[in-house]
Amino acid sequence: MPADDQRSRLEDFLGDDTVGSISQEVLKKSRPLVVGPRQALQETWIPPRLVHRDREIRQVVNILAPAYRGNAPSNVLVYGKTGTGKTAVVTRVLDDLKRKVPEDANLRPVIVNCRDADTDYSVMRELVNATQDPSMKPVGEKSGTHATLLRLRHALQQNDGLAIVVLDEVDRLVKRSGDNALYSLMELNTHLKNGHVSIIGISNDLQFIEDLESRVQSRLNEQSVVFHPYTQEQLRDILRDRAKAVLVPGALEDGVIEHCAAAAARDHGDARRAIALFRTAVQMAEKEGARQVTDDHVTKAIAELELNVIGEGVRTLPVQQKVLLWALLAEYRTKKKPLSSGAVYDVFARVCQNLGIPTASTRTVSNYLSELEVLGIIRADLVYRGRASGRTREVTPTVPVGPTLKLVKDSEELLSDLKDL
Repeated sequence: MPADDQRSRLEDFLGDDTVGSISQEVLKKSRPLVVGPRQALQETWIPPRLVHRDREIRQVVNILAPAYRGNAPSNVLVYGKTGTGKTAVVTRVLDDLKRKVPEDANLRPVIVNCRDADTDYSVMRELVNATQDPSMKPVGEKSGTHATLLRLRHALQQNDGLAIVVLDEVDRLVKRSGDNALYSLMELNTHLKNGHVSIIGISNDLQFIEDLESRVQSRLNEQSVVFHPYTQEQLRDILRDRAKAVLVPGALEDGVIEHCAAAAARDHGDARRAIALFRTAVQMAEKEGARQVTDDHVTKAIAELELNVIGEGVRTLPVQQKVLLWALLAEYRTKKKPLSSGAVYDVFARVCQNLGIPTASTRTVSNYLSELEVLGIIRADLVYRGRASGRTREVTPTVPVGPTLKLVKDSEELLSDLKDL
């Protein structure tokens, strides 16, 4: 039988193309609301126009003004909570600096994210690989810290220019590894006959400078810039800019941007939070094939993002605390009323017995409950129940019970076979 006939008979036997038919169905239902560059809906995208940050841009440019003229600027610390535009402003100023400084000045801005590079060695390795001649072999995983520091010194000496080292989330580096890396970077200038290193530290922790030794503190904190949280009105303007850049006209129901901005303003004026909410709402509307993003989409997006945050917190809990949380949520779903701390302990002990694991002491369970309250997963109110019972804590979940139960169960294999109470 010819090959074409064989293929035809096989296709008739197997039926329709499953993937093709499903994709056709999904694409027919979905309605694209995004016509511009979709990356503009990502928190990491830095727009060319940074609204409501003129004051901070001016401060950073003033500090880096010597670099525009080919000289070394002071070290600087940039403070502010997450989502206040610190990294965006510093990145845009450095881009402007690179465009305006002549090539023969050998300016090398290097941004190191200390969320990933949180040890002395990993910071030095990234700096060597970014500043040395591209023809040289990159620093690998097994080089020592001191040897890597010597290679960095050599690379800067050969470059004979200005290296502006940006340590983004530098507070993470200090909390994980101390301030040795900072000290070593500042000491480089005493060994360099040619070239210079200036440091820009970006921190979400306003108090992080207090964790540094005085010898590092005084030299690093030469100048500082503080970024204040965005207001609701400023967040609204940020979202409007992004919506104009990417969405089809009429894609938003009235009040959608204001809803996202108000929710993020309550969360310390976090622009990343506002953008994430807006993007999630748009994606939900597209998935449904809706003609507009509605207020209901924003409400659902808020719930989804909150659940993501809860999931991150749940995954880091120790096993016994996960068991406690599962027992508490399962009992609350059954009883549909606040649980006394004694009742929580009883159901926790019962679940531990079913799982064949040790039961924690009442003191440990009390500590676990306090930690869950700090995470915002429960609320524990102190109530008086008369002379006979005295004071007790009444525990109420502050998260969606069903979805959180699933999160806890999925995060711990020990719980996978448990049935509802």
